[in-house]
Amino acid sequence: MFISQPAHLLEAARTLGCSATGTFFRVALPMARPALAVGISLALLETLNDIGASEFLGVQTLTVTVYTTWISRSDLSAAAQIACMMLMFIFLILTLEFYGRRKQGFSSRSLREIQPTRVQGWRGWLLGGVISLPVLLGFLAPVLFLMWESAKRIGDENPLSSSLLSALQNTLSLAAGTTLVVVCVSMLVAWSARHSAADNAMPGFRRGVMRLASLGYAVPGTILAIGFLTPAMAVDRWLADLLDVRGLPLMSAGILLVICCAMRFQAIAIGALDSGLGRIPPSLEQASRLLGENGAGTFARVHFPLLRPALVSSALLVFADAMKELPTTLLLRPVNFETLATLLYAEAARGTYEEGAIAALMIVLAGTLPVILLVRHQMTRRG
Repeated sequence: MFISQPAHLLEAARTLGCSATGTFFRVALPMARPALAVGISLALLETLNDIGASEFLGVQTLTVTVYTTWISRSDLSAAAQIACMMLMFIFLILTLEFYGRRKQGFSSRSLREIQPTRVQGWRGWLLGGVISLPVLLGFLAPVLFLMWESAKRIGDENPLSSSLLSALQNTLSLAAGTTLVVVCVSMLVAWSARHSAADNAMPGFRRGVMRLASLGYAVPGTILAIGFLTPAMAVDRWLADLLDVRGLPLMSAGILLVICCAMRFQAIAIGALDSGLGRIPPSLEQASRLLGENGAGTFARVHFPLLRPALVSSALLVFADAMKELPTTLLLRPVNFETLATLLYAEAARGTYEEGAIAALMIVLAGTLPVILLVRHQMTRRG
């Protein structure tokens, strides 16, 4: 967020006599506020959504309380009451963040970015050690442990058990289905909001549509599953009576799980696609229309090729998030349906953490690969 800031603003502050520290606090930091607000909000929402780490480390969060109240005590009404309290807290956070920056805007006509400065000597070593510490403790050390435990089990006669292979297949199916639904719906929502006639009549229409479609990510998976389960089960029972079949067809086929996961991760794709549509000059669409193309032809020949990088990046992020989604999968999965996340959760519940090392390593690789591809893509664009 700092390297993409316009360099001429910082240079102007230094020219006016501001020190490097003053330039950071008075110019660079205020310009980085939107990105910081988004990052802090994402960290808060991810922490609220967590079940596994909080439960096994003995931290009794509200999300864990909702889950245990519903599953262990079979008290759905009490779990719904706690979920409503959490929803009020979440909307309070989002409202305060929105009103805190509602009158702020940041723009620049200059595209020249800040040139990184190489820090030499002991200062460079100290700075490198400080910024590497979170990566070493939060990523490298756990991954090395998982690789060590996985290597010990690869030496066994059957390291990839049938349950692990089945969980891997279910995980890939769930992630692929969720990604397909999210990308298709997000493209439709983003394109319709951008090109709706109401957007010209009401300037806040597009912003309202984007916020409404993005609310799913702000709600923890446990709460989303509770709110989604009752109406979805009613529709499922009606469909079973209509088709004269036993059981719950949508629940048994995993369709309800895919829909709920798609609702949760919709914001990831909508944000990327809306940003990508905003970077396409209107003159390209106008030229296509003047050449006789209709709306569908303009989308297929103009918008879609230009949106391909945003589509790929959003699909990778949604796929990785869906692979490691635990709360929604635990509550809405069909009978005997295990994913890598639920399999690892079950091993941790039994106290056999090492047995889930291979599944955990697969989840880590699935989450790391999209990040590597996105970073390489951004570096290629800058280069």
